Amino acid sequence: MTPTAEEKATEPNSYTTICPEIIATGSGTYGRFLETVTARMKQFSADGFMLDYECRPPLCYCDRCRLAFERYTKLTDEKWPEDVRKDGRYYRQWIGFRCDQGARYVKAIGEAARRAKPGCSLQAWIAGYDYAGTIESAQIDLSKAAEYLTEPEVPHYTLPDDYSDMWMKDGGIYTIEAGIKTVQDSLNVTNKPIVFCSSIIYPLGSATPWSDPQLLNAQMLAIIGQGARGISFWGGHDDGSLDGRYLHMLAKWNAVLAAAGPFLWDGKRDDTAVGIQGADPNLVRKYVWLLKDKALVFVVNLTQQNQTVRVQSKRPAHDLLTGRPLDLSQPLSVPALEAAMVIVEG
Repeated sequence: MTPTAEEKATEPNSYTTICPEIIATGSGTYGRFLETVTARMKQFSADGFMLDYECRPPLCYCDRCRLAFERYTKLTDEKWPEDVRKDGRYYRQWIGFRCDQGARYVKAIGEAARRAKPGCSLQAWIAGYDYAGTIESAQIDLSKAAEYLTEPEVPHYTLPDDYSDMWMKDGGIYTIEAGIKTVQDSLNVTNKPIVFCSSIIYPLGSATPWSDPQLLNAQMLAIIGQGARGISFWGGHDDGSLDGRYLHMLAKWNAVLAAAGPFLWDGKRDDTAVGIQGADPNLVRKYVWLLKDKALVFVVNLTQQNQTVRVQSKRPAHDLLTGRPLDLSQPLSVPALEAAMVIVEG
């Protein structure tokens, strides 16, 4: 749909030429577009809606945006638009307002979707909280957009494709750590369930190597231990081929999410509740979840060597997945790029 001259943004981007306030309020031409979203969802009995990318609105300094900025900030003395540009006296308030516009765009989409199916799921593939400075650079603020989502989906790009790259300064553990960090940063600012999306091939193409699934395994287990409620994947070969090494990993990660689910959904994370000794905490990560009189302890080994730790508990314990009893008076072995997942009884 083509916006009218009055509806166009003053600085349109490649995604849309429509003023972000028109988008955020679901009015005018954009409102008519949202009617087609509702109609298509009804037509195909859709269960929900997913925004397949982030919530960055186009730049606009029209009077409509000026008035919306004043309502949001309670300011009325700005010199428009000079005061809201870079280095202007209200630039920080402008960034907050822009992030709010993006969040209201999510809200407008959600309202259209729920006119088709009340209470339906609404997800968005959205940069983790301030990932690489995206609050300022792109005005994408997960903490604001998540208010209108059922599950934000936080992505991170490809891990190295072989072990030799794992410890490089600009790859490997840095990349693994960056994915872990962006999920934790996002968990810190919202109570909504976070889904982690791993981009396992980038760029797309049959010549691009797959991320190594064992390296990905260590990252996935750490991210589940942090509290992610789901996982998804982006990428693939354009000839349709699939790296078969992923198949057993997918089943495993699903089993971990299912077994840990009661703790992740109904429990509380408290990493101080159970301690471990014997390993560098930067390389062997520990996450603890409490539910009633039990604790679930994730001990994730991000190294290529088997590690041995001592879990500081004298209570009965067993393995999360197998139910095998564990004697915590003895050292606990954590294989390379793997996790020990221990239920400690009350």
